Amino acid sequence: MDQLINPTKHSFYFRLSKHDCYKVRTGKCSLDLTDKEFNALEGEEHEYALKCRRLAAHYIKPDMHKKHSGIYASVNACGHISFSDGQHRMCICKRSGVDKLLIHLSNNGDYICHICQDKNKKLTVKEKLKQRFFKKDSNKLARENDFIDDEFLIKPIFYFKWRVHLGILNFFKNKVKNEQNENKNNNMNTVGVNNETEMVSKKENFPILIQETGFSRKYEEKSAFFEYIDFKVAGTSHYQKDIKKAIKTEDEDSFFFDEKYDGMTNKEILESTFDEPIFIYHNSLFSNCELRLEENNKYDPEAIAVYVNDCKVGHVPRKNFQEGKKYIYDQLKSGIRHPISASLYGGKYKVNRDDTKIETGETDYKIECQIVIKTDK
Repeated sequence: MDQLINPTKHSFYFRLSKHDCYKVRTGKCSLDLTDKEFNALEGEEHEYALKCRRLAAHYIKPDMHKKHSGIYASVNACGHISFSDGQHRMCICKRSGVDKLLIHLSNNGDYICHICQDKNKKLTVKEKLKQRFFKKDSNKLARENDFIDDEFLIKPIFYFKWRVHLGILNFFKNKVKNEQNENKNNNMNTVGVNNETEMVSKKENFPILIQETGFSRKYEEKSAFFEYIDFKVAGTSHYQKDIKKAIKTEDEDSFFFDEKYDGMTNKEILESTFDEPIFIYHNSLFSNCELRLEENNKYDPEAIAVYVNDCKVGHVPRKNFQEGKKYIYDQLKSGIRHPISASLYGGKYKVNRDDTKIETGETDYKIECQIVIKTDK
């Protein structure tokens, strides 16, 4: 059942590792890194830190609750929520202070998450001795890096913004210090307190939706305006081989495609999901995406092709997007190019239909794009 939830009010059971969670890897969340700390990282460490920051920049939007998040989760009897798809997105949303998120939420009945089962199980004397002297627990259900977010991650960050950098969106947060009610000065008059409170209140109002058209949304941030244009790539069914070629390039070179089937084994899919397909690459971001005019297209002289990793994967749609397509065309025709990102959906999947075995299948791959236009104040 699709439900609108407040992520900051729930506790989540995450199954992550040092390969897909910078916090597990280093002890510090990549979203907590300052710009200076992040830019100082090199090579593999930089790629690991970039993963969630880039995903946050692409995923977090002020009105994101109006669209399904693509997150599939289940409520366990212990109260913790576990995932069949989307644990990275949920973690980012909670830590970014997102208070409205539309997800598919089912009920796991009497099932208790592995961490709670481990806490509650009764151990024999032999098992207690093994834990105490050898630090081993062969009967432990939870994996080494499984955790409940409230027990492992620090409190959420409730302020976020976007900015354009090196052709992609990078996510940078500002920790807003709000200490005016602490360490009060006896000499502070009422006017001063009211002015400071008003300034903080103004900070909290960003981003502000200032314009909405049939194809875009424009928001005001503190130092700039951001216009978001989202569309589903048309004609992807005709370019499945090219999409798979683009995926192969990512699979070989990109960290964004490292986690297959949400990092779950067949056993884990059987234990924590039911009748919900787990796709091999769901909502994964491609490293390179660009738009190219196709003026020799015999069907549409204003056609705009979408390329991912130099592979043509479809076109900017005409149906129900004529105004948006015309706007993008005019920009490209004038030589103006803006950062664009592409997300992958569909493809191969695994599903638990009867709690006894895993079934596999495959649907057509689909791609969604987002253009971000930044205008400085």
